[in-house]
Amino acid sequence: MLMIYNPNKLLTISSTLFLINSLYGFKINNKLYRIDIISSFASIIYWLDPTNIYKRNLDILLANYCFTKFFIYGVINRKNCNCEPFIWCNLLNIFYNFTISCILYKYKLKKWYYFHFIFHLSSIAQKFIVYHL
Repeated sequence: MLMIYNPNKLLTISSTLFLINSLYGFKINNKLYRIDIISSFASIIYWLDPTNIYKRNLDILLANYCFTKFFIYGVINRKNCNCEPFIWCNLLNIFYNFTISCILYKYKLKKWYYFHFIFHLSSIAQKFIVYHL
């Protein structure tokens, strides 16, 4: 099993995976792909140099804006979705893993980045679901 022990590399890889969502959104002509791709690049750029506070602030700003747009779109368009329980469970998973990663990072505990990685993967899954609504 391949394990990456460098947080920057692991989170740059998972941020790069966000582009798959963006390209899919473009392919199906969903307008959310525009903010999705911008947010994806901001995340990649930040994790390539996570010591830069300006890149961090931009990443956080765009990620929150992107989350808000996807959340609103998902709530409005979920009416005929039989996967709603999964959507809400995955959303809780997203919040849980993000929160745990922040707490572990704050206390300088190792492996915080695995929770952040899972947060990224859960976000990717959630965006694919929202694109399908």
